[in-house]
Amino acid sequence: LVQMMHDIYQQFDQLVSSFGLYKMDTIGDAYVVLGGFTGVTELNVRNVSLRMLEVAQGMLDVLEDYASKTGRDVQMRIGIHRGPAVAGGGGDAPR
Repeated sequence: LVQMMHDIYQQFDQLVSSFGLYKMDTIGDAYVVLGGFTGVTELNVRNVSLRMLEVAQGMLDVLEDYASKTGRDVQMRIGIHRGPAVAGGGGDAPR
């Protein structure tokens, strides 16, 4: 299971990076991606929203490809939030 998650998340990392988004964290089985948190303009918000949709589709494609190669069907939930967000952090280690 750990190797499967590693293989899939590694492909997700490449996908997210290719769209100029930021992988914030993995929390349990959740893979959290951020975008548009700097230089917020209406055009940028629309652009980030479109990139998030492209990444979501790309993630589904990764899982479909994984299933065809391994015979293991992996399902996932995808949620996208658009709008104001508040976050905080502590410590010295970057995230």
